[in-house]
Amino acid sequence: MSSVPLPPPAPLPLRWTAACRARLRDAAETREGGFVLEGRKLVLDALARPDLVALEVWLADDLPYEVADELDAAARARGVRIGRAPARDLERTSDVVAPQGVLALAADPGRPAAEVARARGAVVFLDGVQDPGNVGAVLRSAAAFAFGGALVATGSADPVGAKALRASAGASLAVPFARGATDALLGEVAAARRVVWLLDDEGDALWGVERVPAGLVLAVGSEGRGASAAVRHAAARRVAVPIAPRVESLNAAVAFGIAAAHLARFAGAARTGAK
Repeated sequence: MSSVPLPPPAPLPLRWTAACRARLRDAAETREGGFVLEGRKLVLDALARPDLVALEVWLADDLPYEVADELDAAARARGVRIGRAPARDLERTSDVVAPQGVLALAADPGRPAAEVARARGAVVFLDGVQDPGNVGAVLRSAAAFAFGGALVATGSADPVGAKALRASAGASLAVPFARGATDALLGEVAAARRVVWLLDDEGDALWGVERVPAGLVLAVGSEGRGASAAVRHAAARRVAVPIAPRVESLNAAVAFGIAAAHLARFAGAARTGAK
């Protein structure tokens, strides 16, 4: 008779200690040892992603049973250790007004720059975009319009920082990204033979664009200073979202979202053979 294989043993539950508290704090503040995900939906989404390595999950001791059971089952299915902690301790790690009592520690998902520079589809280049809300919103649009990756230059907010993750509604995790110095990232772009376009208020009107290069890298400059000299030099073309003259400029994330939606039309036409 053939025996039915037994399921793997459940990982031992975690025990809340001062070391655990310090580990989460360090990850939240410096990304040392990974990064922190917060909230039921974001943690469940992360546990469902095969390309993201969740290291541990923590639930507040006053979390409703049905929510705790749902997260416990998801963590066990991935073989991720889970533990309970005093709600007040998890609140100290949180930076939101109304903490949900659900935290996870995950391994940093950053990729090598050469890999992202060779991704299929367009790539966004964040050139010193400092506001984490803008970074998150840009990556949410990048995910929505099928960008293949993001290159995050030094001086930009971290895509997996708490505010960027919230602004992206978790989409930061869906777009492969690489961090690096501007010159190093541009070197990988050049090695991959990609074409850089810069989103610039003084560029050519996007509505007049008739063709988009297959290896497009769309750069977005700093909110205050604009694009760096290196990115301006690397850009083969500058493009702009036309706006009414009484408005000085658009928010960087808003401009990127409009540009990404417009440029996606060309990618769709290329896939279907439309003209």
